[in-house]
Amino acid sequence: MALLLSLTAWIESIVSFRALASYLLGLVVYDEVFARSELRPDVKDEILEVEVGEKLGEENQGFRFDRFVASLAECTTKSRAKTDGLLKTSAFLASCDYICGFILVFGRATSFAASTVTGYISTIDSNLAAWPVPAGSATDAITTFTWKEQSVQVIIQREVDQQIAMSGGKKKPSCSRCVLRLMWFIEFVEACVRYTLIENRDESCSAGASKAYEETIGVRHPWLIRKGVISAMSSLPTRSAVIEALHLHDLSPEEAIAQLRVAQTHMKAMLTELHSILKQHGLLDIK
Repeated sequence: MALLLSLTAWIESIVSFRALASYLLGLVVYDEVFARSELRPDVKDEILEVEVGEKLGEENQGFRFDRFVASLAECTTKSRAKTDGLLKTSAFLASCDYICGFILVFGRATSFAASTVTGYISTIDSNLAAWPVPAGSATDAITTFTWKEQSVQVIIQREVDQQIAMSGGKKKPSCSRCVLRLMWFIEFVEACVRYTLIENRDESCSAGASKAYEETIGVRHPWLIRKGVISAMSSLPTRSAVIEALHLHDLSPEEAIAQLRVAQTHMKAMLTELHSILKQHGLLDIK
């Protein structure tokens, strides 16, 4: 009888492990995997999710929080588009890259949120590189027109005018579609910072990160994916470990939170501007 019970328990553990593995596998391949070949350069046949996670994971060993905040400030206040003073596309994409590195400080459990960010950035780069320079644009030896130096508003307005903002789907995503999904990603990261590091004083980050996920990108995932993500959140590092990885451990708790609030404020400002642009053109739900 004891042997039978032990065997039963062993089988149940294997089943549970396989179930969790299935959830996490579904997590990786869900939604954007079907567009993976279009969201990366056609140079190699590597897997986007693995490539991005490994690369940024190495960078996170020396993640610089001060540079992260500087990138956000550059985007929201310092480096604005010269034509209209709005959110500049190049600064926005650079900030997304930094935000991607930031969320990976929390470990593999949150890497799903960053797994396609590089793909969206690359797609926007490719789309803009293929656009013709507008007639009459100032281009000389000193000044060269580039779409990336224009505001996100200008980019989206052009796609709306060309009636391509909502076309292409996953196979040939528009810049507007990519911007929307980058906004969803930033929403998750901002909420994660708020619930795990600013409002939370416990060592466990799992509850805060789970709440951030459920309130943001989780609402767009089916039950099976949500189940896998929430299960994976239990492996998050402690709050102290995250603070140390951000090199904020030498500050007092109050000073560390003040620095985190600066980053959060910049992300909220970015989200407000992006939401306003997308809402103005009715692009908050591009499939």
